[in-house]
Amino acid sequence: MADNHGSSPAAWTAVVIAIIAIVVGGVALVFSPINWVMFWIGVGLLAVAGMAGKVMSAMGLGIAIEHSSGQSHEQPSEQPSEQPSAQPGEQRG
Repeated sequence: MADNHGSSPAAWTAVVIAIIAIVVGGVALVFSPINWVMFWIGVGLLAVAGMAGKVMSAMGLGIAIEHSSGQSHEQPSEQPSEQPSAQPGEQRG
């Protein structure tokens, strides 16, 4: 299990922007009539939150995700194949 629970600058930035986006979009829906411009600004901010998180993670400000095998997403390991390849003219059986 992860010791850090994904707490990184990339994650926090994305979450803060997403919360602001949801508040902006939600407030827009409360107005009568609905303020569609403000609502779509909130939707746009939500997309910005996802992009900001991905970009910051790619810049090294995220946390590498460990799998149960101990490998991370950011550094895939090269493992040789256990089965030898067949030479031309040979058949595997």
